[in-house]
Amino acid sequence: IKFVGDPRARIAEDVLRVLRYFRFIAYYGKSSEDRNALSACRDYASQLGNLSADRVWGEFSKILAAPDPTHTIALMSKWGVLEKILSSEIRLDRLDKLISFEKKFKRINPDPIRRLVATTHLEKSSVKSLSKRLNLSGFDRKRLLNLVTATISPDVVSGDKKNREILFQ
Repeated sequence: IKFVGDPRARIAEDVLRVLRYFRFIAYYGKSSEDRNALSACRDYASQLGNLSADRVWGEFSKILAAPDPTHTIALMSKWGVLEKILSSEIRLDRLDKLISFEKKFKRINPDPIRRLVATTHLEKSSVKSLSKRLNLSGFDRKRLLNLVTATISPDVVSGDKKNREILFQ
């Protein structure tokens, strides 16, 4: 995945291209990444806060909805981009487990909110600020809160029915 022309010039035209680059990696990237492009993304990531929250969440939710965004999320974290969107501890191990779980139970579609919870270490008190920062809808905000405060988690031992109940709350 490459930018047409100079990555810095393209990103300077629209900073949202930082997230679009990672979205393309999530869906189409199969080979090594362009270090020049990643460096430009890192340098412009601090400007993502200047964009509307709707635009940022729109792109980030598409990354989370990719069939397996684990590599992309790790790459975003490695290059300092993810922390500009999520100001909480990143939990790539939990995202990886969730993706494996979704693949095992093939009828479970990718869900950006569920994957957001898996990716971050959120406390009940931080849900409101993250919801506001990403301008989540009332429905998504409530789902985020329910998933963060859930007292049970899916696991292989619980069985298919119980796990589906947990994942679809």
